[in-house]
Amino acid sequence: MAATNHHRILVVDDQQVIRRGLRSFLEPNPKWEVCGEASNGREATEAARRARPDVIIMDVTMPEMDGIAATREIKKFLPGARILILSMHDSAQLVDSALRAGASGYMLKDDLGRQLFVALETVLLGDRYLSPRLQKKEPDGASAGR
Repeated sequence: MAATNHHRILVVDDQQVIRRGLRSFLEPNPKWEVCGEASNGREATEAARRARPDVIIMDVTMPEMDGIAATREIKKFLPGARILILSMHDSAQLVDSALRAGASGYMLKDDLGRQLFVALETVLLGDRYLSPRLQKKEPDGASAGR
């Protein structure tokens, strides 16, 4: 991560409306630069290699390669990247799988809005972010080491 207050973000979701919405939400703030978009996990790994983002906002359920597999791949060549999983699924097992794959956080799509900035700041500080509704569902041992 750069030592500046400017952070590069890669947005990954199979729904174009979500990608556009995230971009329009982030871009007015000079602190955030959307450095790329991808519509599936395979594209995400290629885009992450090229763009070297500080943060990746990654959907879980996508064609070709899901967000958890993409997270695992990206962390191999970009271990310092923070990956914030964005999902409509609140399964404790899915959260656990994402965190074990190397995700820095897991945010429910219902919590977008002001919570997105809190989540981004949290993961950039090196801390784990979980949507409030997930905090009580966190699997045993998932928060170990943080």
